[in-house]
Amino acid sequence: MKKLRVRRFLEQKWWFRWIRGYNWFSFRYWWFNYFLWILFLALLIWLLSMVDFSPSPCEKFDDFSKKVKEVEINLNKCCNCRIDIPEIDSVENSDTSEVHDEIDRLRDSLGGCVGEITVTLSWKTYDDLDLHLQEPDGTTIFYGNKRSRNGGVLDIDMNAGGRKSSNPIENICYKNTPPSGKYKIMVHFYKRKTDIDRIPYMVYVKVGNSIKSFKAEHSNQNDMHFIYEFNYPE
Repeated sequence: MKKLRVRRFLEQKWWFRWIRGYNWFSFRYWWFNYFLWILFLALLIWLLSMVDFSPSPCEKFDDFSKKVKEVEINLNKCCNCRIDIPEIDSVENSDTSEVHDEIDRLRDSLGGCVGEITVTLSWKTYDDLDLHLQEPDGTTIFYGNKRSRNGGVLDIDMNAGGRKSSNPIENICYKNTPPSGKYKIMVHFYKRKTDIDRIPYMVYVKVGNSIKSFKAEHSNQNDMHFIYEFNYPE
């Protein structure tokens, strides 16, 4: 009796009658179900063919940038090419003690190394500046070649894809004895990330027991500034 009441209750529901009708239709016209599935798959394939899976302009640009970096790394490693950069006026700091102490504290807090040659770039925006150090044999240490075969290492690289700060630094040092010869320091304005027109920066240079620092400012993205040239040993 209870089962009969449940059945009568279900038969009054439209969804139950629809399911029962569909089951009967599927059993009687089974081939029509295959046709519907084939039609659905064909529609899905057509919709997927309309979607553009090609790389976006930004992805193409990133891929191009990576290739440019690879070429630059290969030139530095294999060809020992030297970068000729027009010199600019970089002003040597007169009040150095407080500036040097601030850079030393910031470098130490970030775990940066200090060696016989230490070069530290400091600025105070979220823009991406890059420190470059060209060695006597023409090899350049920078974000695309962080470790040179001569022992130099870029151990702090900020405001690129990793750590970001409004008070960033980049640091290059030699933990072992550096090769003798002439070194060149450059600063590259890699990418603008703020609305600040002119970006002041400081370059700290330690060679042996001698410490100097230089002031300059970047205003144009992709510009490369020549900062200082020195010989080791002095």
